[in-house]
Amino acid sequence: MPPATTTTDSTSNSGHTTPPPMRMYGPTMPRPGQPGAMQFIGHNITEFLEEWNIECEDFGLTETQRCARFPNYCTPEIKETVKILPGYIASNWPTLQSDVKKLYWPKDKPKNTMAALDKLIKEAPGMDLNVYVLKYTSISEALVAAHALSSLNRVARLLDGLSEDIRRKVVRHCTKQGWKLSTQDSGTTDPEYDAIKSFILTEAQTNQTMAVYDSERSLRERTSTSIGDALHQDTSSRASAPAPTPSPARTTPTPASAPSAGIAELTKQFAQLTLLLQANLSQPRGSSWSPGGNSIPRAIGVSNPW
Repeated sequence: MPPATTTTDSTSNSGHTTPPPMRMYGPTMPRPGQPGAMQFIGHNITEFLEEWNIECEDFGLTETQRCARFPNYCTPEIKETVKILPGYIASNWPTLQSDVKKLYWPKDKPKNTMAALDKLIKEAPGMDLNVYVLKYTSISEALVAAHALSSLNRVARLLDGLSEDIRRKVVRHCTKQGWKLSTQDSGTTDPEYDAIKSFILTEAQTNQTMAVYDSERSLRERTSTSIGDALHQDTSSRASAPAPTPSPARTTPTPASAPSAGIAELTKQFAQLTLLLQANLSQPRGSSWSPGGNSIPRAIGVSNPW
């Protein structure tokens, strides 16, 4: 019978077991009281639970862990109350959320209520049209589902928050479709909220497009005006500037030109006189004796005074 063999780790050939792989842990949720840790103080329980669920999802907590840790993120007084609620004792997170909401709803911030809708309509003039329609749709949808708002009033109150220009366009659109906006309206059918909402959002997009276009057009006009002014100023400065004085052109000395007619004639006469004098000097002259025995040559054309 073959000897029994010892079973070892399949990943080892030396008979030594391989240690289990190390587990990598992600970031942990801040402990109660640490910077960034949430704390419920009794106000706005609905909003707190929404943020608490998101926080727990980010750190990978299960519903049982959310239920167990929730009291630690409350004030000491609320912590004691939460620990005796049925949902906490049963470690049932949906039940615990319902229990907490029943206790602290009076101090909850109203969200989908008529008061919240009225507040939104009053703030609509200073709000972006897209944001107003989005918030109004969310609140009014919950009110219609709770039978606190009729479909007809939902459309009518939507128009209350619009500007006069947009409201007129919506009414014209509803009239063309044959929708009635009130019990005394001549329309025959109830208005379609989704179609009206789509029409308003299209108008909002049109207004945004026009605003961008007007801004770019204004920029183009300012640019064109600036260029025109610059060209006009440059032209005016060139026209008003004194014309530069042309420097005298350098002339290359040229050979002496022929004398004029008068100078030529005078030169000719001087030449003839010179020839005449030379001819007279070359001929023998008669001489006269003076008492001193000296002779004085006769000048041409000059008679002897003696």
